[in-house]
Amino acid sequence: MVKLAERFTLKLNPSSTPYSFHLTASAYSFSSMYDGQTLLLQLSSKPSSIALIREVGGVLEAKVYSERPLSVGDVEDELCFQLGLDEDLSDFYDKASSDPLLKSVGLKLRGMHLKCIPPWPAFMAALCQQNASFKQGWRLVHRLLSSLGSQTKVDGRLALLYPSPTKVVEAGLEILRSLGLGFRAKPLWEAAKYISDNLGPNEDVEVRHLQSLSSVKGVGEYTLRVALLFSARRYEPPPVDRWLVKVMSEAYGVRLKSVSEAETLLRSKWAGWGGLYAFFATIVTDAEPGEKAVERVRKGLVEPSFNFSLLTPMTMWRHL
Repeated sequence: MVKLAERFTLKLNPSSTPYSFHLTASAYSFSSMYDGQTLLLQLSSKPSSIALIREVGGVLEAKVYSERPLSVGDVEDELCFQLGLDEDLSDFYDKASSDPLLKSVGLKLRGMHLKCIPPWPAFMAALCQQNASFKQGWRLVHRLLSSLGSQTKVDGRLALLYPSPTKVVEAGLEILRSLGLGFRAKPLWEAAKYISDNLGPNEDVEVRHLQSLSSVKGVGEYTLRVALLFSARRYEPPPVDRWLVKVMSEAYGVRLKSVSEAETLLRSKWAGWGGLYAFFATIVTDAEPGEKAVERVRKGLVEPSFNFSLLTPMTMWRHL
């Protein structure tokens, strides 16, 4: 059990309006992170730190806990970035309102932002998505977190911190495979080893370290794009896979034959917003598998169902 002390409380005001804390917090959150009211958002891992965030009268109140004292200004900047509080998405929402796939984003989900997590957790999550459905990929992430992550208590609530690269290396390939990672186990272990060998003892994993992981066998461009999307809000170049190719083909009534063709179309329609488009494509289709997602688009069912009996990106926190 990692012991964290309460350090300070921040009052955060979104500069972009409208801003929906609960929609932003709900997406791709586990039950250990979001409970429908409050969000536990991991900050840096050196020192281990976490913020407990709730909305009070339209203002976000963030209680910050850590192993050692932190800079108030640095934490405030990090939280504002992770939650997208200063991000102006008005142009994106306007474009989405008339888009056949994302129209509900502009009309019903306006104010929702992509929530970022630290670089190393984002990389692990991205790697788990390789050749996996939404449910399979995020169940793998959950197993990594619950099996190898560290427990801590925050305001009387049990929280989980993602395992560090060193913890992944120490676990070894056999343990990683036992968690169901399959072929993903080796590139995850080798990426963790690479970072551990090249990181100083008190140095935290940064975005620049992720970009160097392309040298690890099994870590492809798509994986890095997803990791950079979820850690650095890097919308270009966008992460495009075969699932998105099928969904875009149906949405725009064109026959896209490859990932490169889909990426070209995406850039022509959504220049600068490609990664955010890919993110919201999973939200409005409930991240259904390929043919089911295509059928939803065909029927015009392009908004999240918010059905808590189903495991979707917006209801993950009720299931995992």
